[in-house]
Amino acid sequence: MLGLGNSITSGAVSSGGIGSPLELGDLNLYYDFSTTTGSHGATIDTFANAGGSGSDYDLTAHATSSKRPTIDTSTLAKRSASFTNDRFTTDNVYATTGETFTIFYIMKKTSVS
Repeated sequence: MLGLGNSITSGAVSSGGIGSPLELGDLNLYYDFSTTTGSHGATIDTFANAGGSGSDYDLTAHATSSKRPTIDTSTLAKRSASFTNDRFTTDNVYATTGETFTIFYIMKKTSVS
């Protein structure tokens, strides 16, 4: 349960699991850092929102370059973002109705066989 009686497995998600978070339906904000390009340790200056609300909520970098996240190509099987006191802001303020969930999910398997 995620609170308020909602379940992440309700709705259109099949019993076989989630192939992509975009399969969850009404997903307005979605940032997939596995799609980054560049070398390990390079700063991420901006990042596009792949969710339904589009480019109105792209991420923009913190004004101080030392507070920008970096590309990590070694910790997980896929590319990711490394945050250490780093932050992004959105192009526009994202106002919610009080019925919004934030899910931050990372999974690392030791074997995929």
